[in-house]
Amino acid sequence: MTATSEAVTAVEMVREACDVIRLALEDSAISPCGDRVLAVMVEEDQRTSSGLYMAADVKQFRAVVLAVGPKVKGVKANDVVVLGSHVGQVIEHSGVEVRLIVEKDLLGVLVIEGENESPLL
Repeated sequence: MTATSEAVTAVEMVREACDVIRLALEDSAISPCGDRVLAVMVEEDQRTSSGLYMAADVKQFRAVVLAVGPKVKGVKANDVVVLGSHVGQVIEHSGVEVRLIVEKDLLGVLVIEGENESPLL
């Protein structure tokens, strides 16, 4: 399996997990206001290709977007975004930890081959 196909498979698994989270939040959903994005963090193995663990300040954090506010332009639901470690407001809702993040704090959108490309923020 190539690195690209592994990444696509991992993203598909994360999106399936997010569908389960959406169902859990369905009865009392949070709707982001303004330029905020509601996302769930993706836990990733933070090791280099040689097996060394990365320092906390070097890690890349990713999240899957669950919903966007009315003023958000560069991101849509189901996008995988890259962000810093301490951005957004962490909220526990229906037993699920989600983050409300201001759009300008997102570093980028992960573009996957074969899907619509999202513009950079």
